[in-house]
Amino acid sequence: MKSIDIRRLALAGLLLAAALSLTAAESLLLPDFLPLGARLGLAGVAVMLAMMKCGGKTAFAIVLLKSVFVLCTRGFSAFVMSAGGGILSFFAMLLIYRKAKPSYILLSVCGALCHNIGQTLCASLLLGSTAVFWYLPVLAVCGIAAGVCTGVILRAVMPLADKALQGSAK
Repeated sequence: MKSIDIRRLALAGLLLAAALSLTAAESLLLPDFLPLGARLGLAGVAVMLAMMKCGGKTAFAIVLLKSVFVLCTRGFSAFVMSAGGGILSFFAMLLIYRKAKPSYILLSVCGALCHNIGQTLCASLLLGSTAVFWYLPVLAVCGIAAGVCTGVILRAVMPLADKALQGSAK
């Protein structure tokens, strides 16, 4: 195995561990003032880093494994919401990243909004009602704020990922 492959594999493992740890921490430490279903989405930073530094397949694997982790820790409904939001968010971010190379904040905001849409669609299917779409504006406002925060965090940690892969070509 080439050193570049080993570095990417190690980074992918670290990003998966970060995504799972951040998902667990967010579940335990949600502030009371946030609206129902609103989260900061810190695991999205790991997914975006994986997409940019390890490739789309690795990032998608992190999205799926994070959803399986949610299934094991919070149950089926949470799994469906995590998978639905995560998958839609991932494909939207991958498309935007590959076609437009946007700022980290714009990429993160788009991902957060798509995650909200995916979760709302899944909630509608689980509940058998379209009434949940009335809540989407609340989630959208929270998603924009969360996307800005995670975009800022992504911009701050990107040099660390670059350093971890230093000396290797993409």
